This record gives sequence, C-alpha cells and structure tokens, in this order.
Amino acid sequence: MLNSVKLIELEIHGKCNRSCSFCCKRFDKYNTDEVMSDEVYLKIIKDLEQVKYSEMISFSRNNEVLLYTEELKRKVNIIKDRLPNATLVASTNGDYLSKDALKDLNLDKLVIKDYDCMGREKCYNILYELGVDIVQVYDTYIEGKLNNMQIIYIVDFTKNELLEVKNDKSTDDYSDINSNNCTKPIEYIGIDLNGNVSPCCQIHTDNQLHQVFILGNVKDNNLDHIFNSSKAVGFRNYANIDNKKAFPCNNCSSKLNYYKYSHSGIKFKKNIKY
Repeated sequence: MLNSVKLIELEIHGKCNRSCSFCCKRFDKYNTDEVMSDEVYLKIIKDLEQVKYSEMISFSRNNEVLLYTEELKRKVNIIKDRLPNATLVASTNGDYLSKDALKDLNLDKLVIKDYDCMGREKCYNILYELGVDIVQVYDTYIEGKLNNMQIIYIVDFTKNELLEVKNDKSTDDYSDINSNNCTKPIEYIGIDLNGNVSPCCQIHTDNQLHQVFILGNVKDNNLDHIFNSSKAVGFRNYANIDNKKAFPCNNCSSKLNYYKYSHSGIKFKKNIKY
C-alpha cells in the first residue's frame, strides 16, 4: 500500500524560465514545453483513488508551475474533486505571480520562493498588491491567505534554505554526511510528465545516469504495484541502511526529513499549521 507516502510530486509540465545552478533545468535537455497528458494524469488519479490517498500532492517537480496557469488550474480542479482529502500544494519562483494567476487557483498551499533575495519588505509588498491577507510575518518567511489558499513567501530563499544540487554534472561526494539511513524513498513518489516513477526527488528520469533507478511507468502498471515492487523495495532498503552510500546517494546534497521541515523551520507535514 501507499500508506507510508507523505508526498507525491507530479511534473505536470517540463518547463522553467530560470536556469538555477542547483537544478537540473539548467541543462536544456531537461527543459521542455511538453505537458503531462490527460491519459497519464487520469491514470495517476485513478490509482490514488483506489487507495484513498489523503496526503500531500505537489504540482511542482523541477518546473515553474505558473508558466501554464490555466493547465495548472484545470488539473488541480480535477484532482480536488476526486481526491478531496489530499492536500494540494505547489511552489513557484514568483516570476509569474499576478492576480489573474491566483484567481480560482484551488490549491491548499502555495509556496513562493524569493530566489532573488529581495528582502522581507519587498516580499510583503508583493503579497499586499496581490490582495493576500497577511497572517504573520516571521524572520525567514511571511504567511498569508487568499480565499482558502494558504500562502508562504520564503524570504531570501537562496540564503535561508539548504539548496539541493539536482543535476547530472554534480561530482560532489556527500557520502560522509549521507551515511545515515534515509527514509525519503519510503515517504516520497515522483512522477514525471511521461509517467515514469522515481523513488527520490534527486532522481530525474531524463538523466541517462538515473535510468536504472526508474521504478516503472504508470501507463504500464498500477502505482501501488510499482511502489511495492521488488525494485522499489530494494532501493528503499539500500537508502535506509546506516552506512556510506554509493551512486546516486553519494551525490545527494539533500538533508534528511525534507518532507517534514525546511531549513527555515517551516513544517510541511500534512495537517500541521505553519
């Protein structure tokens, strides 16, 4: 069953307008206008309905979700009707924020990341101009609300957050700090726009070096079956052992317990208020 999964990331399209040094999108081969087909999307929803999935679903997976706002809204509405108990979230770099972009966007939470380190006052003013009700201002983030959507603006993101290097050019070896057991593959599923299922947010299915770690494709198998396959179990067992890791875990710069807390202390776990 998928009862251990706390976060499912869906790559509803493959495009980002930025080329951040820590992201795989800096390489053109990963940057595409292709959108996840309804065939793949509806199959994912059907599989999640069967297990009554009620945890977190993110529409952000190495892309800028607000580049295709209408497609995002359409897909959010579909899943909102069919998985009413799931928490729907997304994150954005903020470049395409507007009142029109946020209008009728039925997410539960939207996280805005201040990549340009504009500072708290500038981030506050952006939210105010968008008509967001400011709930609380903290040192590293601002909490707001727009209709029923909770909004978190992480201030000075690249200074305050522990950035993760997600690219196939990374040669840094983090095996010493990643020698402890990692539970991410137990709590996480990533699904690329083509339907490929990844066991970890650090693995991208367009990366040729990562192809061997792809667990399957939702067009060919049920998501629950893929998650509980011998290949998936084997990957989780390897990540969860307490020893020095080899590839791809040795190149992972991510911190443990990522799906519970961010570096600035924001809690992302379902049903916990910011």
